[in-house]
Amino acid sequence: MTGRIIFNSTSPAIVTPEKSITYLEFGSLISALAAHIKGRGISENENVGILLNNSPDFIAAVFALWKLRAVPVLLNTRLTGKEINELLSGNGIKSVITNSKYAPKTSEDFNLINLDDRNIEKNNEVPDIYFNRLIIFTSGSTGQPKAVLLNASSFINSISTGNSVLHQGESDKWLASLPFYHIGGFMIFLRAFAFGASVIIPENLRLEEIKYCFDKYKPTLASLVPTQLQRLIESNVAPNDWRRCN
Repeated sequence: MTGRIIFNSTSPAIVTPEKSITYLEFGSLISALAAHIKGRGISENENVGILLNNSPDFIAAVFALWKLRAVPVLLNTRLTGKEINELLSGNGIKSVITNSKYAPKTSEDFNLINLDDRNIEKNNEVPDIYFNRLIIFTSGSTGQPKAVLLNASSFINSISTGNSVLHQGESDKWLASLPFYHIGGFMIFLRAFAFGASVIIPENLRLEEIKYCFDKYKPTLASLVPTQLQRLIESNVAPNDWRRCN
């Protein structure tokens, strides 16, 4: 477990209701996005906000920033514009990768990289990406959320420890059942990409959509909070017969 992500496979990296993207295709998208955001002034070691919902763009933004050795800062899309701007200003974050849905939540004082407006040239480079640093915010239940810096070794240790039970491989399919801006959701796609597995991204995180994805895509692995698990059990959703249960 080196923390390196390989993008030379034609196996699915991401599956959504609209499309399936191979590792090779996704690597090209990441390289193109990295070139684009570098052209927007993003530099090495810079903290850059990511204000996006669960999507291929979210994952690509994280990996593109790691390719540039910049630091992704995960922003909760459910916060108000005032809360988001206070977090950005209070932590010295000048640039934000977002889309048209969430851009209105940020002030024009910031360098907004709106992925819906991008004009990115195709790039067939296979990116060389390793786990790097990441900033998340505490829940803020007892006050203003505080920034927490995580490093590559913490991700490697967590994934290695978990894999002693999960025994992941390229044939696995992780269901992205939690928000990516939370560490639980973030680790879903990081665990998958560490072993060449697929990530299934539902259209949304409502119960009916999660149930639909269990039935249609037959994920082998899912990470659920207790409330989700209870509701799925009450809805008679059970693990797939061929899923490895530990």
